[in-house]
Amino acid sequence: MRKDSLSEQALQSLNFINALYRRPIYRNCDYNEDGTVKNVAKFKPTIKVAIVGFNDGGKLFLDTVLQVGQMPGRTLDVTVYSPDIDKKSVSYLAKRPALTDFFDVNESSTKDSYGHIAFKQSRWKDKSKTAVEFFEELDQMDYVLFSEDEKEDVEKEVNSIFKENTLKYKPILLKSHYEKDIDFSKNKHFSELERMAFNSHLVWENTLETNIKNAKNKFKKEYNYVSSLTYALSIKYKLHAAGIEIDFEDINQAAEKFAEIVNRCDAGIKKEEKIIAELAAAEHRRWVTEKICAGWQQLMLSDISADIQCNKGKNANKFKNHHYCIAKGGIDNPLARWTGGDWDGGKPINGLDDLDKASVMTHRKYRKNALVLQKKIDNLFAKIENNNEIVSLPEYKDWKACVNLITQSNAKKVGLPYNNAFNRLINKTNSLKIDNEIVERLNQINQEFAYVIKSREYENQKQKDIELVKKIPFILTFKANLKLSCEFMHGDNSKLFANVSVLKKFNPKSIVYFCEYYNGIENDIKHFFDCIKDYKWLRRSGISFAFGYWPEEEKTLNDLIENIDYKINATKYLYDDYYDYISCVCENNIATATDAVIFNNQILGYNLRKAKIPCGLYQYSEGTFDRQSDILLRAVNFYLCMTIQDILRINGAEGSKRSVPVHLESAYGIYAGSKENWKRVCRSLSQSPDCSSELKKDITNININRTLTQLQNIGFIKIESLNNIKTLRFRDRFVKSLLIQEGKMLEIHIYNQCVASGFFDDAATGYTIKWENGMVTNEFDLLLTKGLKSALVEVKTTSDFPETSGLGLKQEYYEKLDSLVRKFGINSYGFLINDGISTSNVKEGNKAQIDRGNQLGIKTILSNKINTVAEIISNDMRKI
Repeated sequence: MRKDSLSEQALQSLNFINALYRRPIYRNCDYNEDGTVKNVAKFKPTIKVAIVGFNDGGKLFLDTVLQVGQMPGRTLDVTVYSPDIDKKSVSYLAKRPALTDFFDVNESSTKDSYGHIAFKQSRWKDKSKTAVEFFEELDQMDYVLFSEDEKEDVEKEVNSIFKENTLKYKPILLKSHYEKDIDFSKNKHFSELERMAFNSHLVWENTLETNIKNAKNKFKKEYNYVSSLTYALSIKYKLHAAGIEIDFEDINQAAEKFAEIVNRCDAGIKKEEKIIAELAAAEHRRWVTEKICAGWQQLMLSDISADIQCNKGKNANKFKNHHYCIAKGGIDNPLARWTGGDWDGGKPINGLDDLDKASVMTHRKYRKNALVLQKKIDNLFAKIENNNEIVSLPEYKDWKACVNLITQSNAKKVGLPYNNAFNRLINKTNSLKIDNEIVERLNQINQEFAYVIKSREYENQKQKDIELVKKIPFILTFKANLKLSCEFMHGDNSKLFANVSVLKKFNPKSIVYFCEYYNGIENDIKHFFDCIKDYKWLRRSGISFAFGYWPEEEKTLNDLIENIDYKINATKYLYDDYYDYISCVCENNIATATDAVIFNNQILGYNLRKAKIPCGLYQYSEGTFDRQSDILLRAVNFYLCMTIQDILRINGAEGSKRSVPVHLESAYGIYAGSKENWKRVCRSLSQSPDCSSELKKDITNININRTLTQLQNIGFIKIESLNNIKTLRFRDRFVKSLLIQEGKMLEIHIYNQCVASGFFDDAATGYTIKWENGMVTNEFDLLLTKGLKSALVEVKTTSDFPETSGLGLKQEYYEKLDSLVRKFGINSYGFLINDGISTSNVKEGNKAQIDRGNQLGIKTILSNKINTVAEIISNDMRKI
């Protein structure tokens, strides 16, 4: 990162972060005289740190030390010396009002304190007995920083005093200002730390972005950059507390050791569960310390309700820079054992620690506000619904329908359609230049409705810290724009990268296939690149392909590749830079990951026992890497997701997403009450030559009339009679679309059911796609994604009433869906949903078609399972 884009304070932080990484505060007390690390059991319980001189740099150093010093089983004891300490300490604490609530300052005896801080007057330049006592006191410290005083040249004086007073441990001698000519990019240790900080940022963002450039731009924001560096620095201290030393072993080995602790924790081993819990508690203390050193304060339980309302009126800024998570918490995690009912009010909170209390109280306040809001939601809308310009907008109807859907359901994840609907509405009001007062009212309702969405979430803050700690192996090892290598063998070498999950997980910069010349290799290479051409997403990904070779085969391979009509980086010999690569092999081509290491070592001439080449066996059928593979591969297992746009873009298609008519869900009860009558209505209305505004048709069927009356009662249509001719008007274009297509109601119901389930990451209905330069189009009834998996769903409504009872499932339904899955599916299954209750004469035919679907890997869901569609699809996607 360019350092000239950072503030002076941030540059000072970098100086201290680098120093505390290269020489940690525990070094003098936890290392033996020969430089080896003591046994964890022999670590001193208290780490003593001294800061001499308390200018702005000294204050910043203290902030950093207080954060990284949050280590399991250790107490941090910091003493600050300055000639005018009274004035400077008052200034320091005034900007950090919550510090004394969490740290024992000048023996204030704070309960369960995060550490001790003492501010002392110093006369260290005095050659009298006082100065001698001062240096004797420093001699008992484990870590000493001399910062440049505002008026005195500390460095000069310290050097002169050292001639007469030799400390047991040589102190860290740093100037507190940042020297701008220092280029940390040339510092190997800092470069590694910066890489881990970026990985930390990816974890906090909860996504490994396909566009690494965008992720890096976010990372470069000053707060994200310094905060991520501080967290990455604290990882070294956390691992030290767990008995793992980054300084003394390869970082992959350190990650491997910690991954084993995580694995045993996940397996329920009590010892490792305690280690993870302690590290998570230490991480919470570090985060709290970061916030309070930035001037933040705890949001008290009594204020949580007021904070929820603080976005209104004169109290808008009352709780600025307050957070309910700034609270003390223990190691136990009782909320992990709570059910939703316990959170909602089923259990008392008296026995919980402050952090757990805050988590539960915040949830309950959100829920209380949500219940109140649900009761007055009609009144809130009444204040804007006299504006015909707003009410007539389809975007408004969609948004209000989302509100109704959410308030009437118990969905855990409900923000997916709601946020999109509201954003579409606001964009529309901006384009139409709607009155500002109306827009402000819309925003107010949206802010209040956020409480309803939040009330469906159960945020266990301790569990968040546990999951963050479990990501440490990934943070230690991941490299953006990885270079991958794998063995090129006889036969099909394309399958490894046919699966998009590899690309999404690693975003490789280049792929090198190591190959040994053999008879027939030219045909295999040609076949390989023919496959690459079929995988258009590979060609658009920017991946560079090359072939690794033995030196004597360079000319032969170059001659072969020159004859292949595909742009690649020819060949290269990777002897010098191979350590920058990881080996990645496919189960179809090679027996074990070890074989790949042996193969690559034969090519490169390395001694296998000395080689540390990261390598992994990719199991194509499972979409995962073998448990025995390198830690770098196995660590990339935190939550990733693929959007529907990703699927289309990867497959070279364009998509247009229709506005989802969520408000039509209210008609599902009419549909479910009599599917036959619903279909009769749709068929009757669809036969009209004019459906754009009015429908004139003589409708005498009593069943159709009953359904039309029900639709009129809910405001979907308006029916008038004139001279025994019924005139029908649709409420809007969405209703018209619903009532002229038999299967549209079922599509909408299933879409809403899947959204309300909270399982899927992205969902869309009525998605029109184009490919082959727009020459080919198709429409998906329903597209769903979860992680790196997708589901393509077709909805069919076979007729049940007597005159068309011979119609049932058709083979063409399955063939069409199978072709779409093959064309656009990524780790995907096809699902065909049918709501027909077929008569006996078509049951056998349906059974044959369902069997045919099973052969193609397409699952059929029949009418008796319609209301559990989301559960069925989600369960199957977990198996894919």
